[in-house]
Amino acid sequence: MILILSLLGFTLLSLPLALWLGGDSVSALLAASGVCITPGLAALAITHHFAGTGNPLAGTLLAMGCRILPPLVVCLWLALNRSAHQGQVFAGFLIVAYMVTLAVETFLSVRLIGSQQKLPPNS
Repeated sequence: MILILSLLGFTLLSLPLALWLGGDSVSALLAASGVCITPGLAALAITHHFAGTGNPLAGTLLAMGCRILPPLVVCLWLALNRSAHQGQVFAGFLIVAYMVTLAVETFLSVRLIGSQQKLPPNS
């Protein structure tokens, strides 16, 4: 829930800039937020699952790949597609949305793994 609220806050704070830039900037902002929220939630789910099984490092590494792959694929597509309009605006919003998502998701993952480590082992 914290991740969703953080990204919603980013989107609302960036909305005046998107309106000022004009064109399809609002759509680019919403698309950038959408590209980042789903992998962020999936990464948290992966971290939670692997922390519960006692493999937090494997979960963290798998979550990292899950988190970064969709934004990188979108950026690669933008770089290769010269006819994509508003690609620079979208890429800018995507980078900032990714950083917000990364910071919140990392904070939540570290807190989750730390709480799992404090639990007594199952006998």
